[in-house]
Amino acid sequence: MGRKWAPDDIPDSVQLPDQTYHFKVEEIEETETAGRDGKAKKLMYVAHMVVLAPKQYKGLKFNDNFVIGSDEDPKAKDPDTWKAAIGSRRMKDLFKAAKVTLKPDLDACREECEGNEVVADVVLQPDRKDKTRMNNNVTKYHKVGEKEPGGAKEGASTGPKKIAQPPVEGEGEETPTPASTVKKAKKLPPPPPPDDDDLDDDDEDDDD
Repeated sequence: MGRKWAPDDIPDSVQLPDQTYHFKVEEIEETETAGRDGKAKKLMYVAHMVVLAPKQYKGLKFNDNFVIGSDEDPKAKDPDTWKAAIGSRRMKDLFKAAKVTLKPDLDACREECEGNEVVADVVLQPDRKDKTRMNNNVTKYHKVGEKEPGGAKEGASTGPKKIAQPPVEGEGEETPTPASTVKKAKKLPPPPPPDDDDLDDDDEDDDD
């Protein structure tokens, strides 16, 4: 008989189902976004991690992207860009979970984070632009011991076999809140019909 293996224990793709994972941070890389569709390349940091638990996913590689630059300040030279960036707040969340001593020297923070372990809540969501693709997003980091890994829903899928690239977090957009946590708003009565003078007011600034 030839060499044996356990195919049922091997995930169909590198995508992770919705649950909590125990990671080891291997590297915090300084890089930049691809700059597609005529956009400037923006300062970005990538956390390269490996899954430690749950055991069926142990050894899988996982990346989390933190976009810092903006359209107006792609290199993030202005301190206000750092204050406004969602990526900087999420990276700080990672550092705190990894028990990094926060200091002005970012390179020192990155170096201290590398090799440390964290726990993270991960969700699998449709890509913003290509809804046929699925991306993993971290919604929250925790210190080891604060939350146990696991908690996948019964029958949870590992996602489509078509593998998506690690997401760039919406170029400054918040990670969407899972639909299960969104409370339905109360239905409001319809607004009164607009005056004739107001019919064209909303058409002038329709660039968003």
